[in-house]
Amino acid sequence: MLGIKTGFTGNAGYCFCGAARRNGITLISSVLACGWPPNKGYTQTQITPKTPLPNISVSDGKEANVAIKRTSTESFNMLMSSDDIITVSYELPKKLSAPVRSGDIIGYEKYAINDGLYAPSV
Repeated sequence: MLGIKTGFTGNAGYCFCGAARRNGITLISSVLACGWPPNKGYTQTQITPKTPLPNISVSDGKEANVAIKRTSTESFNMLMSSDDIITVSYELPKKLSAPVRSGDIIGYEKYAINDGLYAPSV
C-alpha cells in the first residue's frame, strides 16, 4: 500500500483515493460521490453454494441421467450492504447426449448482486 486518503464534503459526499504497488505494478483508485449520510454499512458476507443441483437426463447413455457436481463447493466472501440482493441463476441444458465424462463442464451457476454479475461458478 502506497497510501490512502478518505474524506467527506457536502458536494462530493464520501470519497476515497488510494494507491498500491505489488510486483512492480502500481494501481491507483479514486472513488468519488459514494453517498451521503446516513450511509450504507458494508460487511463481509460469506456465500456458500447450497442449492442442490438437479440430475440431467442423458440420451443414448449407460444411465438415464447424471448428477451434476460443482467444480467448487467452497464459500466465498462478498462485500455487501443490508440492501443488496443476491440472486443465483443457472445455465444448464435440459438434456445431454452420451458420452458424458466426469469433469465435463456442462453449465454455469452465476451469482449476481442487484442484477450485476459477480462471479460465475460450477
